[in-house]
Amino acid sequence: MRDFLKAITENLKWKVFSILAAVMLWLVVVDSPQLTATMMVPVEFKNFPAGLDFGSEMPGDVQLQIRGPENAVAASHAVRATVTVDLAKAKTAGEFTFPVADGLVGMPGNVQVVNAIPSQIRLTLEKHVRREVRVRLRVGDSQSSFRVVRSEIEPATVVIAGPESHVLAVGAAVTDRLDFGTIEMEGDEPVIRRRLQTFVEDPRVKIETNPAVTVTAYLQKIRD
Repeated sequence: MRDFLKAITENLKWKVFSILAAVMLWLVVVDSPQLTATMMVPVEFKNFPAGLDFGSEMPGDVQLQIRGPENAVAASHAVRATVTVDLAKAKTAGEFTFPVADGLVGMPGNVQVVNAIPSQIRLTLEKHVRREVRVRLRVGDSQSSFRVVRSEIEPATVVIAGPESHVLAVGAAVTDRLDFGTIEMEGDEPVIRRRLQTFVEDPRVKIETNPAVTVTAYLQKIRD
């Protein structure tokens, strides 16, 4: 009995202080007005499978409707909450759906997530492939009295990479617009030589080799 009383009375003032502090904290939380607010959180991915790529648009932010004590709701905007999608199980190409609630991390424990827009993250994963495509010359509108009758492009092809369906849909890489400027003469034939950049219209496809090409355009005078 004496040992029991000693255990209770030992460091009694600190124990009383801890109990009072816990009670005060509880009263602050209980008395704090309940607020509903919205916040945007980013979507992040981990364990991305090698050899695959996003076939669909990559999701951006998720809008959360949250509810909780006023001070907790205010604090939630200062923390770095995220929706973390784990792709460890995505071993092959296909469609995948991930509930936002399963990947939400970093929210204060006393803040309730009422709604999420979207409530699910839907992804299409495809094989990441590479392919060689030709380079096509793009000629600008000009008031020049010459026209391009043939052209040489070096290199004539570039290598592109990206999601399989997007890469296969690309017919050619295109040069920046060739505008008529300084015209040289090669024998009796007018010529334009330019160093131009190439690009692909689809933003999901990138050019992996050097995108710069050298263009030699042979001209012919337009008859009136």
